[in-house]
Amino acid sequence: MTKRGKKRLIEAVATFLGFLVVFYCATWLASALWSLISPAALFLLVVFIFGIPAAWAIRRLQQELHSKRKIRSYANVQTLPEMRMLSHTGFEHYVATIYKAQGYKTEVTPATGDGGIDVVLKKDGRTTGVQVKHYGPNSSVGRPDVQKLVGACAQKNYDTRLFVTTSYFSSDAIEAAKVLNVELVDGTQLERLAKEAFGNKYREKTISFDIERRMRGLK
Repeated sequence: MTKRGKKRLIEAVATFLGFLVVFYCATWLASALWSLISPAALFLLVVFIFGIPAAWAIRRLQQELHSKRKIRSYANVQTLPEMRMLSHTGFEHYVATIYKAQGYKTEVTPATGDGGIDVVLKKDGRTTGVQVKHYGPNSSVGRPDVQKLVGACAQKNYDTRLFVTTSYFSSDAIEAAKVLNVELVDGTQLERLAKEAFGNKYREKTISFDIERRMRGLK
């Protein structure tokens, strides 16, 4: 589990314990007020005091469990052939998970109306717009793609720009990225980042491809 994951789990457990204390106090208060207010009003008061912290704590625990399941699932994907078996949407979430393991807050944008930004990263008060290209080995990312990312990030007023692909960048794209200050991550670098993020902690000896990973979205 990452440091961020441990922190979230500790927060959820602390909230749940706090909820138990609140529930105990509410029960004591209810017994004291039983003779002063109507049972219906007392019931609503207890539900209000008891329900909100409980719902929040349960939600945090669900988020943490979902995050851990996602990391375990994506940890089985560490090579380019495996990445290319993901759907395009699955690949966007995969990239977000890799950077989440590095301590970023991540958000995958909607499939439509994203303005060319697929993932948004936040860390240390800075926001990065990320575009991903889920390409096969024979397709490259060109200069126009890099320029479109710069324009999309300018509209959103993002601080930095990142382009990630399962393939490679053309020489024109690399030159444009240097001039426009765009960080590039090609397939080889992405494999390295995946191994650093997941390692062998959750890696299974036998890789079972689920339905999502069988969906091909290659250009």
